[in-house]
Amino acid sequence: MSDEATPRASEEGRTGVGALGTILGRGRPGRQGRRAHHEHASPRRTDALRFVTPAELAVSSPREVAWLVHGYIAEGAVTEINGRAKSAGKTTFLLRAVRAVLDGSEFLGRAAGRSAVVYLSEERVVTLQQGLARARLLGRDDLAFLLWNEAVHRKWADVVEAAVAECRRRGARLLIVDTLGQFAVLQGAGENSAADAFDVLGPLQRAAASGLAVVIVRHERKAGGEVGQSGRGSTAFTGGADIVIKVAQGKGSPNARVLTAQSRFDETPRSLTIELAGDGYRILDDEPEVAEEAETARERVARELLAVAPASEDEAATERELRGLLAGRTSRTVPPRRHRYAARAGHPAAPWRGQAGRPAPLLGI
Repeated sequence: MSDEATPRASEEGRTGVGALGTILGRGRPGRQGRRAHHEHASPRRTDALRFVTPAELAVSSPREVAWLVHGYIAEGAVTEINGRAKSAGKTTFLLRAVRAVLDGSEFLGRAAGRSAVVYLSEERVVTLQQGLARARLLGRDDLAFLLWNEAVHRKWADVVEAAVAECRRRGARLLIVDTLGQFAVLQGAGENSAADAFDVLGPLQRAAASGLAVVIVRHERKAGGEVGQSGRGSTAFTGGADIVIKVAQGKGSPNARVLTAQSRFDETPRSLTIELAGDGYRILDDEPEVAEEAETARERVARELLAVAPASEDEAATERELRGLLAGRTSRTVPPRRHRYAARAGHPAAPWRGQAGRPAPLLGI
């Protein structure tokens, strides 16, 4: 791939969002790069660093947020979407949003910004075609996919560079990676390593700093959790996003979903209940019977255990005693006797071990 075909972010124009990306968009170097930086950096290199004032930022970047999907996907920002694998409907939701962006049509009650889209997908052709057919996206020439099996032998930074170049060629302002965990293996990265997370996110953050809207999709961890904590692997992935959306099953309808979000933008709804109906979604916030419970079953049991468990070792209760205390509060099973839990901050944690010859207690702290 020639340098002319893939200009780097540092060669972007020096005005608008591109200038802001040049000022602030440098990602963290890899682990070897970080070591080399500390060992060989010269004081003279600080002459190349640019510091900016709020007044200069106001000149170099537009004050109005350029939303492609209002409140959720913005140019110059990174959005993370996470949810349970195969059941939350992350890709289904995203493909409907993509169609709205391609058409500039309404999505979740607001007009979407119109743009071509570049999409990195973990799916194989046969399953991808099914999803595209359901979203009525077959036959489009303004949506370009890079499948994981095509990129498997390439370096992650090179894949992102090629994807950014494809965005420029097509005039696309939206880049999607679905799922990030699948593509992160190209970096040789582990999902649980914060250092690896920085290395994986760096190229995507530079892409966003150059003006693109970037969406990353992640699976939810087995234990679930609240928005901002539910994504599988290191929380550094979530920390690198500007908007984090958790997609979860709603109640009352198999097609209902609850979007809960954390965001650096005031426009992002904290919670929104929607239902897939026909070709798109309708908002159901006025119909509380379909709203999802705010906590997972495991979190609910942990909260209920914490509410009734004694607070000192002298008063610690056995499993049988706790079952009696929990009677009428939960239908869930208390963990087996051999697994002795302490409930800390609403989550099962390390056990407090009883003395030899005594029943193993469950202690709330």
